[in-house]
Amino acid sequence: MSYSRPLLVFVTAIIAACVLSVVAVGGVAAQDTDLTVEIDPADPTFEGDGQTVEVEVTNDDDADLIFPLVEVPLRDGLEIPDDRRSVQGGTEFVDGVAVHVDGSVEDRSAFVDDSTFRTGDSLFIEGEMIEAGETRTYVFDLTVSSTNEVTIEADVRPLNNEENNVRESVSVDPVAFGTLEVTADGAIEISGNEIDETGTGSLVVDVPGGFEYDVTGELSLLDGELTIDSVGVAEYATESVAFSDADPGSATTPIVIAQTDDAEVIGNSDSRSVTRGDAETNTLQTVEFDATNSGGTAVLALEDEPTLPMHSLDSHSVHDGEWLARSDGSGVSTVTLDGDFDETVSVTLEGYPIGDVTLSGTVTDDDAATIAANLAAGDATLEYGDVTDDGEITAVDAMKIQQYHDGNRDESYDVTGGA
Repeated sequence: MSYSRPLLVFVTAIIAACVLSVVAVGGVAAQDTDLTVEIDPADPTFEGDGQTVEVEVTNDDDADLIFPLVEVPLRDGLEIPDDRRSVQGGTEFVDGVAVHVDGSVEDRSAFVDDSTFRTGDSLFIEGEMIEAGETRTYVFDLTVSSTNEVTIEADVRPLNNEENNVRESVSVDPVAFGTLEVTADGAIEISGNEIDETGTGSLVVDVPGGFEYDVTGELSLLDGELTIDSVGVAEYATESVAFSDADPGSATTPIVIAQTDDAEVIGNSDSRSVTRGDAETNTLQTVEFDATNSGGTAVLALEDEPTLPMHSLDSHSVHDGEWLARSDGSGVSTVTLDGDFDETVSVTLEGYPIGDVTLSGTVTDDDAATIAANLAAGDATLEYGDVTDDGEITAVDAMKIQQYHDGNRDESYDVTGGA
């Protein structure tokens, strides 16, 4: 077998080591070693740099394996990443190659030279001695420059008996990339499948295709972030996510705040109805409106009315929904449309008891005092103060709330005992 210069230098060094061993112990016999070789590529393997490959070598023999050499042909779209290459004295070395030994990781010398059994170059790794019954795992990165199926081969042999080699191969189907395009008024994040990219305003990221990603946008309307979960991106495809922000207080009419396709709230289709509670039952407000979605995911936002604030989402008629509390104590409801949609959406918000103008959740004499103070100052009072349900808030409402607090009226503000 003929060797090129870098490999010849390595072989010469090994021969010299063997000669020293002969002097020291009387001789080194050619090894007829029983080896097991397994190749474990990254799963999945992507097109591009940094695809980690592990070659596990187990010495199944009773004797130690001296001076092993691991050869991996660089063909069919397999290359050494540019940032791993370095040239010294005419030899192209490969950085970042390691071997796992008894739980620790050690760097190994590796270089590129003419393949001994394939056309083109190979990666050669100077192996670590493997004691009888022991295993060594060699770890290195490759660039995969093709999305066609590629074959990774590894040939392992002791240099003092190269005919006693073990050669294994594994085929992988590299994953091609797709693209995620995201727009928003604020901060953006794309995460999932080892992708974690951030930006502001606009973010375009190439991502491994065939996987799902979480896309997050910052919205002032929500006083926080909104995440669209599990946005699927196919190989070679482009998927878009658009976040649309609005000022707090501007979504009493439902609006679209995020979409992966094309969604719309039909103009002038919304209506509100109120189910009055009493002093011990919360008031409900139901909003109905027409909406369409041509596929993918769309998130709609709906705020309560300033004069009749709500605190949670009671129910909805669509795929998903939640109430998002803001730092100032207000909140906004979001509902999610999934897939094709052309229907009327119904959303019911839960508010507070009738009489609870302080929004404490309980009707007390503080509510009566608040109404009285507002009347004296000429300030407005929340609609929860209209316990008489006559469309006005007067001293009579404050009186009835005080009487309820004192136990003289029931939850309907009727006099107890029917008097």
